[in-house]
Amino acid sequence: FKLGGHSLLAVSSMTKLASEGYRLTLADLYRSASVEALARVAQQNHAQVEWEQCVVRIREPQPGEPPLFLMHEYTGMEAYFAKLGMLMDEGLGVYGISSVPLDQLFLESMEEQAQRAANIIGRIQPQGAVHIAGWSYGGLLAYAVAMALQERGRNVEFLGLIDIRVNPTTRSVPTLCQLLVDNVAKLNQANPGSSCLAQIWTQMEVLTAHHDFEGLWTLVSSVGGFESSLLHGFERITARAFLERIQAHHKAMCTYSPPRSELPLHLYLASERLRHSSVVLASDSDLGTCLGWDAVVPLTQISTFFVPGNHYSMLDDPAYARQLAGSLSAHLRGQRNAYFEKHQNQSNQHAESLAPHTPFCQ
Repeated sequence: FKLGGHSLLAVSSMTKLASEGYRLTLADLYRSASVEALARVAQQNHAQVEWEQCVVRIREPQPGEPPLFLMHEYTGMEAYFAKLGMLMDEGLGVYGISSVPLDQLFLESMEEQAQRAANIIGRIQPQGAVHIAGWSYGGLLAYAVAMALQERGRNVEFLGLIDIRVNPTTRSVPTLCQLLVDNVAKLNQANPGSSCLAQIWTQMEVLTAHHDFEGLWTLVSSVGGFESSLLHGFERITARAFLERIQAHHKAMCTYSPPRSELPLHLYLASERLRHSSVVLASDSDLGTCLGWDAVVPLTQISTFFVPGNHYSMLDDPAYARQLAGSLSAHLRGQRNAYFEKHQNQSNQHAESLAPHTPFCQ
C-alpha cells in the first residue's frame, strides 16, 4: 500500500490469481510480507485443493473405524469405486483415490504415484491401521502404496489385490496413437470388420505408424468412431491428456518391480480367464493361482479367493460385484475383530500385571 496499492487493486489481483487456479484470500495477501511469502501460501492452498479433489468419498466409516482406500485403475477413471464401494457392508467406509488430474503433470513411476497416494491417505487418516485395495492396475498401485506407508511406520492392516498379476506381460510403452486405436476398438476385443471403423482401418494403421495423432483423431471422428469408446464426448485436447495419463500409468507399470515383503496379502481372482493377453489383465496360466505374487510375498502370507466372472464382469455384473464386495467386507470385518481382540487381550494382561497380588497363606 505504501507503493500505491489499494483495496480495489488487491481484489483485482485475487480475481486474476483465482482465474489461474490459485485460491487466495485478501487476508492471505495482507499477511504475506512479500511475493515469495504469498507464493508459498498459494502453493499450500493449491496442494490442499488437489488432494481434496482426488478423494472420492463413497461411504463414510463409523467413528473410530478406518476406511478402505481404493486405488484408481489403469485409465485413471473412478467408475469402479462406486460399483464396489456401494455394495460393501454398512458401516464400512470406502474412499477412492483418483489419479492425477488431466491438467497437471503426470507421474511416470509407480513409486511417485504411491508416495502421492500415501500423502493423501496421511492427510485423511494421519494415524491408525490402514486398509488398502485396488482392482487391476489399482492392485499393483495398492501394493506400492502399502510399501510406502510401511516405510513411514504406518500399520497396513489389510491389503487386497483384485485380479492383477505381479508383473506386466510386456515392457513396451504404447504410443498415443496406439492407445487411441485400442480405445476405439474396445481394448482390441471388437472386430473392426463389423464396425464403422472397417472403412478407415487401413488409413488408421498408416496414421498410427506415422504417429499422426491429430490426423487419426480427425479421421475417427469423421465416422463417429468414438461413440462406444471411453473417449466419447471428449475434445481432442482433453482426449490427448487422457491418453497421456494412461501412457504414464503404463510406463509406471512396466518399470515397476514389486519389492519383497512379509505383508499379508488378500488376492481376489476372476474365475474366468480372458483368452487374449494384455498387460493389465491377469490372464496367464503359467503364473499359477497366485499370478506370481508368491515370488514377492511368502505363500503362507497369501490368501487367494476366486470371484465369478472375468476381469471386467467381476465388477460390471451386479451379482458378481456383490460377491466380491461381500468377500472384501467379511475379510475387513475379520481383520478388525482380530485387531480389537488382540488389543483387548493386551489390555487385560496389562491390567492383571498392575493388580495387587494376594500373599500366599497356608
